[in-house]
Amino acid sequence: MIELAGKKDKQKTPTSAPAPTTHRPRDNAPKPAQREQQVKSTLTQVVHRPEFTHALGDAVGAVAVGLAIAVVWRLARRRTAPIAGLVFAAVALLALRGTVGAPDDLVTGVAVLVVPTFVIELLRLAPALELAAAVPGAVLVAGAVPDPAAGWVRILVGVTIVLGGSVVGNFDHRWRKRAIGPGLAALFVAGVFACVPETKRIVVLLGAAVPLPLLGWPVPLARLGRAGSYGVVAVVLWASATDGAARPSAVVGAVACLGLMLAEPVIRTIGNRRSPLDVVPETWPAWLWAGPVVALHFALVFVGSRVAGIRPTVAEALTVVAAETVVVLAVGVGLRLWATPPLPRRHDPAG
Repeated sequence: MIELAGKKDKQKTPTSAPAPTTHRPRDNAPKPAQREQQVKSTLTQVVHRPEFTHALGDAVGAVAVGLAIAVVWRLARRRTAPIAGLVFAAVALLALRGTVGAPDDLVTGVAVLVVPTFVIELLRLAPALELAAAVPGAVLVAGAVPDPAAGWVRILVGVTIVLGGSVVGNFDHRWRKRAIGPGLAALFVAGVFACVPETKRIVVLLGAAVPLPLLGWPVPLARLGRAGSYGVVAVVLWASATDGAARPSAVVGAVACLGLMLAEPVIRTIGNRRSPLDVVPETWPAWLWAGPVVALHFALVFVGSRVAGIRPTVAEALTVVAAETVVVLAVGVGLRLWATPPLPRRHDPAG
């Protein structure tokens, strides 16, 4: 009886309630060391991909030939050679053909795009003819975007090739003595690589773009050229639309990755020929002058790539790009209203 009573007492003895646990929100953001490790891992994976190494090998040889042509051009005509964009487009198409494949419409479209515009550039014909000549090639390149892409993506690609290619060519021609275009174009490709969900094709273009800045830096020998600007925009946007089919907002981000090459001509138009790049002293040597220009372009590319390009919806990506556009327009209006005295129009007798 005593034993049973003891058991009952033990059963009735209340157990102490477990101490309440406090749930702290987890910080999923990677630490600086983790981010550094992620970047190193990504770069290691990229440089060991056969598509990248194949394109890089082709690009090194092509850039070497391009440098030789640019030196001869400089000695004969005393100006930078408008060939860097053509070199990139040719290497990119050949490397795509040799690795992941490129549709015939893309190759034909780029050829139809750059050949007549290059002739128009050499003959210095009216810009309206250049725009008209770019339309057929742009239509072919946009049509080469695979079927899974939305219809509006093809329209965006085609329109950006014509208008964006013209604006980039304008920027490249404006700063032809500095030959900054090849370096900015390489960052454009890198930005697109960082925002598209699939990198099968853009990694080929990244390999083709790595040695491209050597054509314009540290010695300004070759620039993109007007025709080459169309070629660069066409090939990169085709790759962005193809690799970005799973997340169309990446295509919007890819267009924004044109960065300074798109923004500066707009600012200059609104600002009555005033440009933010005029703040950088002209007396600086070309290799030093490129530093702040590249930094500004990198900032714009980062917003397009890692802010707009990775949004889950197109509407969110467009909102980011719209905000960036407002800033660009505000800079242009500010230069027009408050920059005094008016900056003189640049004149280059050599053309």
